[in-house]
Amino acid sequence: MRKLFLLFLFVYSCAFVHAQQEHLKFMGIPLNGTITQFQAKLKNKGLSYDMKTSKGLSGGLRAFTGVFSGERADVYIYYDVKSKIVYRAKVVITCLDEEKWNYKFNDFNRKLLSKYDRAISENGEKNELPTLSMLIPKTRRGILGGIDMYASKPEFDYIKEVYLHIDYIDYANDKSHENNSIDDL
Repeated sequence: MRKLFLLFLFVYSCAFVHAQQEHLKFMGIPLNGTITQFQAKLKNKGLSYDMKTSKGLSGGLRAFTGVFSGERADVYIYYDVKSKIVYRAKVVITCLDEEKWNYKFNDFNRKLLSKYDRAISENGEKNELPTLSMLIPKTRRGILGGIDMYASKPEFDYIKEVYLHIDYIDYANDKSHENNSIDDL
């Protein structure tokens, strides 16, 4: 009987450890769980579901609006269409011009490098504007996920707005999403 109890305890412990897999966090929420669960957590953080924009997006993507780190932002949540598991979140902040974009980029750059001080980071350039790419390590071994920050501009030159993108990708769930996509081929 004691051996059976110890075996049960071992199996339970292994299952518990497996269930406690680490995930990259977005707004303090692990990029994990179903889109419905994640959406409820975003709502608790003050974000609103943008049904009109979401209807125009492809499957596996939902739009939200609200405040991200003190800035008015559009937020896009990516999830696997089959499993409904969230694997990516993107923030887009509209800046009136390149000068304001540079200020916000530098501010978020400083904050991200401070928060993820163990990350492997690389500064680059895209479309003559700076970029930041970070690999976030797990507590023990391996990579938890990645964060990319970059700019985009409207198609028309007369619009001076510049968009700051901050893209969070959880590697474990992104890999599962890729595997599900490959299964369709």
